[in-house]
Amino acid sequence: MLAFNHEALRVQLAADFISLSSSVRDAAQVSHIFRALARTAVAILCEFTQTWSASNDRLWHMPDEALALCFTFLPFSGRITVSHVSRRWRRIAIAHPAIWAHLDMGRISPRQLHLVHMALSRSGSHPVDLRLLVDADPNGILKNNLKHHMHHLRAVEGDLPWHIVPLSISAPFIETLSGLDYHAEIPSGLLASLCHPKSAETFRRLFYLFPTPQSLHLNGLQKAFARFLPQGPAPASLSSLTLEGVDPGYDVTPHYNNWRTDSLRYVSLQQEEIFAAHLDQLLSGARRLTVRVDYNLETSGIIAQCPGGRAHSITFTDEDNIARTAEVVLSAASALQRVHYEPGEHRSTDARTLVRAAVDRSSYFRATPSDAEFVFPVL
Repeated sequence: MLAFNHEALRVQLAADFISLSSSVRDAAQVSHIFRALARTAVAILCEFTQTWSASNDRLWHMPDEALALCFTFLPFSGRITVSHVSRRWRRIAIAHPAIWAHLDMGRISPRQLHLVHMALSRSGSHPVDLRLLVDADPNGILKNNLKHHMHHLRAVEGDLPWHIVPLSISAPFIETLSGLDYHAEIPSGLLASLCHPKSAETFRRLFYLFPTPQSLHLNGLQKAFARFLPQGPAPASLSSLTLEGVDPGYDVTPHYNNWRTDSLRYVSLQQEEIFAAHLDQLLSGARRLTVRVDYNLETSGIIAQCPGGRAHSITFTDEDNIARTAEVVLSAASALQRVHYEPGEHRSTDARTLVRAAVDRSSYFRATPSDAEFVFPVL
């Protein structure tokens, strides 16, 4: 037991207790007096502790800005924890919006959506990257918060319920949109060409609402709604584009052709239709060309490595005909003037089929029971 003058403390507490309880005859009131004295004593000791910390603890001498910077390196759950350590740390967590600029929240349940509200409300007008996975938004908490904070969101990524992202509101800071859903249910018997779903119409203004995107990923694209996509050109800030078509006969390369700019470095297209109207534009300037076929997934693909580290690719689903893929490659002959084909030995019937039906010669071939790959390097 620590050695200190207990008697002086006892005398003071006794005097206070006797003064407060002299006229009390109820045990419940005595308990109330006890709790009040205990809280007061603890509060006084806490003040002494804080005074000591201010003089001796190095963290107390760190500027608020330095601590705030340290907090930004914590995971989201860690930032929640430090905001409850002390009154000072809580004040710092609330007063510095940059702490809540990167919200990698992972998968959360509807019961945890209040955390989104808390974090966004603390972010002020600071640009925010929001990444989360949530299955449902029964009370509209997420939708309402996105609506009120779209003006300073920089990225929205993850797996979100349908129509959660308010695409009719301007978002000037948006750089990355991932997993956007623009589909709508069409009543039975109604032709798609006559349908004007509100959720799809907003996509015509996509580049107006989001003028500075850096990355855009649109999956599940349907041919019936192709006319709702913007005509272009895409903003000069767009450097990464992914388009995934799901309908037979739907060629997504016209969208790429409408949106392509010199800033596009990474392009990934996927479609069932093996015909690609603008394949020559996609492969233009290629220094190295790779044709891949996956027999398990029944897909084939073309990857073009271009100057400056740019990479453009297109994948055809439900298509593992290597000769047909080669014909498509050669259909873009104007874009392949710099690609050189060197003779080589082939160890597969499929390889010989490709060579005989398409290019006759290939520089490199590697085949396994599940896939095959051809690489055509530049001269």
